[in-house]
Amino acid sequence: MPNSNTLYIVDGSSYIFRAFYAIRNPLTTSKGLPTNGIYGFTQMLIKLLRAEDPKYIAVTFDAHSAEKTNFRKEMYEEYKANRSKMPDDLKVQLPYFHKVVEAMRIPLKEQAGVEADDVIATMTKKAREEGLEVCIISADKDLMQLLSDHVSMLDTMRDKKYTPEDVQERFNVSPDKVRYVLALAGDSSDNIPGVPGIGEVTGGRLIDEFGDLETLLANIDKVGGKKRKQNLTEFADQARLSLDLVTLRDDCDVELDLDRLKLTPPDMDDLTALFSELEFETPLREVRQWMDEHDWLEEDQMAFDFSSIGPETHDHESSDKNYRAIFTEEELDEVLAALDDVDRFAFDLETTSLDPLDAKICGMSFAWNQGEAVYIPCAHAYDGAPTQLDIDTVLEKVRPYLEGDDKKVVGQHLKYEWLVLRKYGIDLTAIKYDTMLMSYLLDPGKNSHSLDTLARDLFNYNTITFEDVAGKGKNQVTFDQVDLEEATPYAAEDADLTLMICNELEPELIDAELDELHDKLEVPLTRVLGIMEATGVRIDHDMLGELSEEFEKELQELQDQIDELSGGPTNPNSPKQLREVLFDKLGLPVKKRTKTGPSTAASVLEELSELHELPELILEYRSFSKLKGTYVDALPELIREDTGRIHTDFNQAVTATGRLSSSNPNLQNIPMRTARGRQIRKAFVPDAGSKLLVADYSQIELRILAHMSQDPLLLEAYGSGADIHRLTASQIFDVEFDEVTPEQRGAGKTINFGVLYGMGSRRLARELDISQSDAKQYIDNYFEKYAKVTDFFDELVERARDTGYAETMFGRRRLLPELTQTSRRQQAFAERAAVNTPIQGTAADIIKYAMVNLQKQIEADELPMRMLLQVHDELVFEVEDDFVDEARDIVREGMEGVCEMDVPLEVDLGVGDNWLDAK
Repeated sequence: MPNSNTLYIVDGSSYIFRAFYAIRNPLTTSKGLPTNGIYGFTQMLIKLLRAEDPKYIAVTFDAHSAEKTNFRKEMYEEYKANRSKMPDDLKVQLPYFHKVVEAMRIPLKEQAGVEADDVIATMTKKAREEGLEVCIISADKDLMQLLSDHVSMLDTMRDKKYTPEDVQERFNVSPDKVRYVLALAGDSSDNIPGVPGIGEVTGGRLIDEFGDLETLLANIDKVGGKKRKQNLTEFADQARLSLDLVTLRDDCDVELDLDRLKLTPPDMDDLTALFSELEFETPLREVRQWMDEHDWLEEDQMAFDFSSIGPETHDHESSDKNYRAIFTEEELDEVLAALDDVDRFAFDLETTSLDPLDAKICGMSFAWNQGEAVYIPCAHAYDGAPTQLDIDTVLEKVRPYLEGDDKKVVGQHLKYEWLVLRKYGIDLTAIKYDTMLMSYLLDPGKNSHSLDTLARDLFNYNTITFEDVAGKGKNQVTFDQVDLEEATPYAAEDADLTLMICNELEPELIDAELDELHDKLEVPLTRVLGIMEATGVRIDHDMLGELSEEFEKELQELQDQIDELSGGPTNPNSPKQLREVLFDKLGLPVKKRTKTGPSTAASVLEELSELHELPELILEYRSFSKLKGTYVDALPELIREDTGRIHTDFNQAVTATGRLSSSNPNLQNIPMRTARGRQIRKAFVPDAGSKLLVADYSQIELRILAHMSQDPLLLEAYGSGADIHRLTASQIFDVEFDEVTPEQRGAGKTINFGVLYGMGSRRLARELDISQSDAKQYIDNYFEKYAKVTDFFDELVERARDTGYAETMFGRRRLLPELTQTSRRQQAFAERAAVNTPIQGTAADIIKYAMVNLQKQIEADELPMRMLLQVHDELVFEVEDDFVDEARDIVREGMEGVCEMDVPLEVDLGVGDNWLDAK
């Protein structure tokens, strides 16, 4: 039954862009016409028709007229002036959006001089006058000002329906007052100025209090915050202009003829011809199924030969590939000549091991045109293997293409190639793009940036896997034992796909203005991390052995105490035994349940620790046991015989915030808060005749917060060198700075760092051992005293909601799609990330730039020092004894002078015979 009393109005202009950017696969016809935007738009329409079964429907577009200028542009010349140029591959698709709507026989509405939003507002008003309900198909916040009990908004791409209640939750005002909030907040995407320092959250609170813009401007003296009052006074006319720009016109010259808005069967001849041109088999099939459900297909239309429709996607078919092996110097010279004629080529090594320190080169592959790649085998040694080129000969010939300033090399996770090649005397410096890093910069929250994942996500293509050619489990062979009949397509495909991925991601990287981070930070950092991994760090094996014996004795003592309190032998890692002891024998309350019974997770044991000492002992045992197993006992086993050192892996494309991580082993998680954890750092030592120098940024995230928020209290404190934790305590507890007690300063420190990570009153109460109401009061006091921090956090969330991402000072982005999720829990997570990422991510960028700059100086001046480790805000160096004083100055200057901020960066330096003593 059709939805007979509702008019569906599709915001076509908005969905064009959303469809284009939502489908990243490079959909093109066999003639090369890009179709990803048209495909997404068409599928959206079909989904709407099938799901809602509308009786009345229209699609609106922005009308482009050379004679008539948009009235907002006439009002404000800078309106949308900062919009980037439309991508060429979307521009060529524009005529087809109208063609799809017309072939579907859906009424199309547009008017020169106004925008699609104004047409929607006018149609909505007229439809309500006719007694119709209205459903707007969009996700545009500007259209939320139209919602009411009879007007809703549906985002079909997220299956989310917006009602006035949703608007109230987001803006803190009813839909009819949304325009006032938008006028205050402005809109960076449309270049609507608004009022500086006021975002959606603050604007919503102000309009909720004063009712409308003019009432607010007439009562500025009643507004809290000196700077906010000043901005409202200074930018009052700008706010009024912004209100005119955001207010939708509902008096456009748009006809509302219900008979013409009735949905009718598509023109199948036109639609079939159009979809055949676009090679849309699936959409055509779905339209025919929908028509069949409505008995709209004529008898002669029942049967249809879908083979006449071309392919929708173009997988990397085997017929398109030109993969071959190179066996002679003449063939190799031809390949290198081809590389001379291109601006980039993909390069990939095949080796005998995943560990670059153990790996030996079996061969290498190059790709320079899509579908064309070669594999140059050098060391395949199975029975019957053909004669291959000598590895030394190949390396000398390819050396000029891998080294030097002529950056042409494209690769996937090139740190591995750099580490392997350095053993052969080649310094891989000619890197143009690393596709793993490109993907990471574009979407750092993505689960994987591997070649297989990128090929599947971008091209819907399943790669040849290593197991496909080398076998599985105990039957798996090293790559030098793989037959070249199978090795060649595997290796060549890696290079070919890497080049294709690069071609796909490069325009996205440039459009997002992330190319500078890639070129000047992440790629140079790859080499720095490679040097650090190859260098490794020395471990005192004997010291760890002694520590293991000490830890074992302490663990046994803890076990004895647990057994005594439990009334018998108890395994602290056995949930079944702990349930019997804690809940059956001791009668402690059940806090949480799992499928197998009451939970004994750490969070539950922490709560129960307030009631009995046994849960606390169990937690201590578990933590201590993990520390012993993960580090004290495991680290000696990881010392390489050839270097006498441990070589951790530094991961560049794992964390969503931009921070580095380490693995095999993870040296960033050695706890420093406990005496036992600190003892482990004592086992990290320098070579004889050297010292460890540790440099740690002091309160870097709080300093970044001061700079980015421009809070006057924070700026003054860091400018004068005042104790920031004492200052916060004085503000929160309302005491004189000099009268702050050590306990109050500790609370100030906890709150200072807690607000950066969205710490709530419950967590703070637990941290400070105070009531939750007191904790809430402390947090409220903080944000009242540091008012600019409050505004700054609001702005970060609003900006992220508008753009879809959080951004650091250096332009690094973290996508936050959860901000538009229906789950409040997901939204809350994303809001915390929107606040934390710009600060923590900026700190990560700063130390990365410092690492790159310091390594350049170490090499350029041949300094007797080596960078060994990076742990969050800390760098560890190994320095020859007689160079320690100079090294201090070099490191301090390099880390503190890495960028200009309104507060000084400060570094704490320490020197010692082990990592602990150097702190």
